Amino acid sequence: MCVLTRDAAISALANVVVALVTTRVRELPSEVPLGPEDGLPQPCVISLDNLRTVPKAQLVEPITTLGPEKLAALCRALRSATDC
Repeated sequence: MCVLTRDAAISALANVVVALVTTRVRELPSEVPLGPEDGLPQPCVISLDNLRTVPKAQLVEPITTLGPEKLAALCRALRSATDC
């Protein structure tokens, strides 16, 4: 899962918004590719078409942190997924 809730709000919330991470790559504009260069064990994508709200207690420890380029790609993919 990729946490989408902004850092400043996480401490005040019981639940956070996440996007699912999957190895099923569809090459949609609503996906952000990730791989070993991002700290993931294999190629995968963040799917912004699959958003969920989960209790933050379910999130144990981060696997990676996205850099500025991936964050920009995530914002573009979110706009694409929501047609916003």
